[in-house]
Amino acid sequence: MKKRIVSGLKYTLIYTAITLVLLEGLLWIMGYRPYANTDYEVVSTPNNPYVADNNLGIQLNPGTFKFALNKKVKFIATHQENAQRLIPGSDPNRKDNVLFLGCSYTYGYGVNDDESFAAITQKKHPDWNIENTAVVGYGTAQHLIQLRQKVQSNSPKGVVLCLSSVHFIRTVLSQHYRSNLRIGYRRSSSDVDDRMNGARFPYFDDYSRQEKHANWEDLYSEIPGRYWSASINFVQNIRDRGREPKCNSIDITAHLIREMQSLCNAKGIPFGVVCLDTNHETVALQKKLKNVAWKNVGFSFKSKKYTHLPYDSHPNAKGHKKIAQSVIPFIEKLLGNE
Repeated sequence: MKKRIVSGLKYTLIYTAITLVLLEGLLWIMGYRPYANTDYEVVSTPNNPYVADNNLGIQLNPGTFKFALNKKVKFIATHQENAQRLIPGSDPNRKDNVLFLGCSYTYGYGVNDDESFAAITQKKHPDWNIENTAVVGYGTAQHLIQLRQKVQSNSPKGVVLCLSSVHFIRTVLSQHYRSNLRIGYRRSSSDVDDRMNGARFPYFDDYSRQEKHANWEDLYSEIPGRYWSASINFVQNIRDRGREPKCNSIDITAHLIREMQSLCNAKGIPFGVVCLDTNHETVALQKKLKNVAWKNVGFSFKSKKYTHLPYDSHPNAKGHKKIAQSVIPFIEKLLGNE
């Protein structure tokens, strides 16, 4: 009896192994592959230009940092004590305080402090005070939280939301973006889990006014073996799709922007949206926000002339000048300074 059980178990294991091998081969024939992450090397001196934040996910770490992206793109960024990037020539004592909300494009990732379109705007209007609150990886969820704090503490004279098509997945914290965050940060540093301890990433997946948060340690989990097995990676992808938010990211984003406009209207603050790039999602969003001041910049992040491609897709100094040509007249009109 014992021999029969052992023999049956042996054949079961053999058949299971054969089935798995055949499944792996079939998936390869069908074009499926193990997970292959595109490495993106970021070196900063000193280390840790960003720190964990329990409300916004990450925040700027004060200091001056020298960056090297993929060994080719080099720039210097100064982070102030107020968790904003330095805008040369800005002065908080000026009357016209213009708040820029945005992500890495507005932050000026890839260019020096004085080369971002926010800094160019400050040069054009030395009578204004430009506040650049943009942070790498932010979406509309963070922007709303920032604005709520700003209108309560020190109301700006104007607010400009710098929107991009990449923000939709960030705002609802999709599985795709969760994986990008988790895998990308872990590959950037061996001690990232210690440094990100306490980080809580905000997101909205319904129409309530209350944001939700995902802890760093719970952000995303991977099935062991997906980096060498097409079968395991296939299962991972199926699981990820099943965990995607059921909400409509365009509708959610529109809902948040309407609240941003309401916050500004209540304080008599001009509010406008600068849409940096255009796709079907941003077009659909604009149609839902017909009463919001809106400017389509039409920037292409695939342009080798205006970005750091092939090393990085962020705008270069020429790209920021091009963006500023659209942004500055829009803000002038928004503030009534034409």
